[in-house]
Amino acid sequence: MEILQKSVEEGATPLFLAVESKEWHDVVDMLQNDTRLQAATWVYSDSWRRLPLHEACRRQAPTWVIASLIAAYPAAVSSKTQFGELPLHLAVGCSASPEVVNLLLVSHWQGIDVADQSGRKPYDILEESEILDVLEHETVLDSLKRSQVSWNMIQQEHRNQLEALEKQHQEGMQAFQTRYDTDIAKKQSQVLALLQRVDLLERKLAQPGATDAALAKQIDDHNNEKMAWNKEASRLNRRISKLEEERTEAQQTRAELEQLIDHQQEVIKEGKKQQQALREALEETSSYMQRKLQLRVQATQNSIQKLYETFVDLEATVDQHENELINKLQRFGVKTLNDEEKNHDPDQDDFQDDDRMASEVLAAVSSVLHTGKKNTFVC
Repeated sequence: MEILQKSVEEGATPLFLAVESKEWHDVVDMLQNDTRLQAATWVYSDSWRRLPLHEACRRQAPTWVIASLIAAYPAAVSSKTQFGELPLHLAVGCSASPEVVNLLLVSHWQGIDVADQSGRKPYDILEESEILDVLEHETVLDSLKRSQVSWNMIQQEHRNQLEALEKQHQEGMQAFQTRYDTDIAKKQSQVLALLQRVDLLERKLAQPGATDAALAKQIDDHNNEKMAWNKEASRLNRRISKLEEERTEAQQTRAELEQLIDHQQEVIKEGKKQQQALREALEETSSYMQRKLQLRVQATQNSIQKLYETFVDLEATVDQHENELINKLQRFGVKTLNDEEKNHDPDQDDFQDDDRMASEVLAAVSSVLHTGKKNTFVC
């Protein structure tokens, strides 16, 4: 945000004037209705330079006014006056309430360790005050003490972390230096060995005759060794090419297998879906058939019950007709089966010929019918 300034001669901002007059409700109304630029505007004279928050801390503003000013311009809580004073310095020096001091501490905790141009920190300012017998100032002093202790602990922890990082960096640099020195020593040894070999070759070259033959032999040996190495390299290259081809084929085969596995998994998944659908259909069909069978059984039971009732009614009707027929036969003097049973000798055989009995019954019925034709409605 651009730094805005107004001199007292030009006219301070309405917000700053309201703070000076301790019109706290007007201050909050301005902060709510204004663009809040006034909270970021410095007011200065020949001897001082302050923001509205600094002035409010000097004027012992209530906590809710301080909170509104901080919300309007949060950077004000870490801004310093021409004397290097934070709002916390002014609040402590002007007997602000413990709530205001705690709010400023929470908003800018680092302020507990900031010194003004005189070298005084907020705790030093309050400790030098002459009104420490007031209870709320003792509360503020205790709060500043605890905040100072916490800040010192944080700073000490930070310093410990920095020391640990510096130590770790030094150890790493020392290890790197050690590796570098070792590598340099190896390189120097290799260079020294090469120099010795070159010197030896130069001495051999200086010798005539046999030296040329020895060198020629060394060259031949070197060429043979080189050819052997080239042959081995060619064989290894062919082997590598073959392995690459096998690797490519294996990758293709693996890809095909993965596709096949994916397809099989899809088939299995679809089969499981169909199996589940068939199971559900089977359960539904079974339930339907069971209900249908129960209905049929119930209908059959009802039919049997009706047949049984019909049979009972029919049997009663037959018995009634039989009794009527017997009565009619007895009235016409026809001996019935019941009469014969009454006159039957118990010593005789219990069983008679069915045909004979049927013949007698038919004869009796015929007689009754014949008699009935002659004597209609006799009974």
